[in-house]
Amino acid sequence: MDDLERALGQVFSIHMWLRQLAVLGVMGTMKKTRKARRPIWFIAVIVLISPFASCSYISHERNAAFNSVQIGDTKDKVIDAFDAKFVSKPSGVAYTKYDTGGCQSPCVERLWFENILSMDIEAWSFDLDKEGRVIGKGKWNSP
Repeated sequence: MDDLERALGQVFSIHMWLRQLAVLGVMGTMKKTRKARRPIWFIAVIVLISPFASCSYISHERNAAFNSVQIGDTKDKVIDAFDAKFVSKPSGVAYTKYDTGGCQSPCVERLWFENILSMDIEAWSFDLDKEGRVIGKGKWNSP
């Protein structure tokens, strides 16, 4: 019986100690601290998700631009549709990130547009003839 009484006495002591903390406002402070941590976790999650969401957004926008460009469109139309930096390679010169041989005649220039957030696994290319018109296009994805 002594063990039971001693255990109950300890539980009662802990209960009284917690009540005193609550009266003094310490427990309220602890609850506020937990609530204050919530925005920090929310911000951390947003920071972790942002690069993936941005990459997906860029991919969506560039795919829409790629689909809007048709064979026969001008170089200026392509550049305006993508509204982004591009790499230009002459015929026969490969852009080694995505290609091994470059475009071939009648192509005189290939324009490359990249999704820089995808770490070199997504790009779009357009082959242009000597008049500066699109004669071919391609979407490049790495698994």
